[in-house]
Amino acid sequence: MQRRQFLAAAGGAVAVALAGCSRPPRVDLRLVALPESDIEERLVRPANELSPGAQTVVRRAHEDGSYVRTSTDRNGPYIADGRVLRHDGRVVAVRTTRIGVERRTLETFDVTYTGRGDNTTVAVDDDARVVDYGDLPQVDRAMFESADPGSLARDGSAMAAFVRHDYPDDADSVFVPEQEYDAVRYDGHVFLVEYGGPRTVENGRFRYELEPLAPDVATYVERVVDEHVFTLAASDLSEEQREMVDTAIEEGYGEERELSDGFADLIEHISAHEPVHRSHANRWYVLRYDGTTYWTEVDDNDRADRTPGPPYRTTDEDEDGTTTAAR
Repeated sequence: MQRRQFLAAAGGAVAVALAGCSRPPRVDLRLVALPESDIEERLVRPANELSPGAQTVVRRAHEDGSYVRTSTDRNGPYIADGRVLRHDGRVVAVRTTRIGVERRTLETFDVTYTGRGDNTTVAVDDDARVVDYGDLPQVDRAMFESADPGSLARDGSAMAAFVRHDYPDDADSVFVPEQEYDAVRYDGHVFLVEYGGPRTVENGRFRYELEPLAPDVATYVERVVDEHVFTLAASDLSEEQREMVDTAIEEGYGEERELSDGFADLIEHISAHEPVHRSHANRWYVLRYDGTTYWTEVDDNDRADRTPGPPYRTTDEDEDGTTTAAR
């Protein structure tokens, strides 16, 4: 559910949107001595810290060998392919395969709490058609409840929720397909309701499997470190580059693009190795420098490969597993 806050201005209410913060193209380098790093937390996430839906996926995949589930109102999987988890004391990788896409049509609404008369109130027209919540048909009640009206009205400011709801073709409704009312009176408050029409959504259908990686977290981390560690020889670096590394160890070192030749060469040298972990803009490595092993982060917010591929595998094979719709 998306929320928006409204602020009164001369002549009416104005939607306030927070502009996204951005920073100029930049590369940052940080080195943390391995014993002091959070490498276990970076590499392995406990399955019991996932969302309830994702925990169900892990449990069923463990119990049944594989588990097929449709992600309702979303096209992405509950758990991305390759995610490394700790489950039942062991380390496993989730193998996620999209085996189909289910499409359905949902009706869309903006439900807006109008406020309590202060400077964040949205005006209700004198001729607005208002219906009591208790007089709504069942399907409209369910739609309205999904906007969480109690939460919208909690702090007294005008707030709105964008709602998508499934309406049967023969639904008895006062909002679909023709809107008969403009607002709902609920628990002493008034909420504007604006019907936005139908929208088709795609729900991905995914198969989840667990691939064993290690009997425990310590064994897994030790193996990853051994397989990926490399040496950054101080003798191969210029004096300027050694100062950059020293700063990266002490407090982090970074430059905005265009990078200096020395820093660009240093980053290229590190990036030539396979990272132990990666995200949208970050790559993490394990390297030895001057007799110490470091957990090393390269944060490049303008890297050419910063956009990842889809978080799942694809297949054309038929799947006989039972689909369970998420609720």
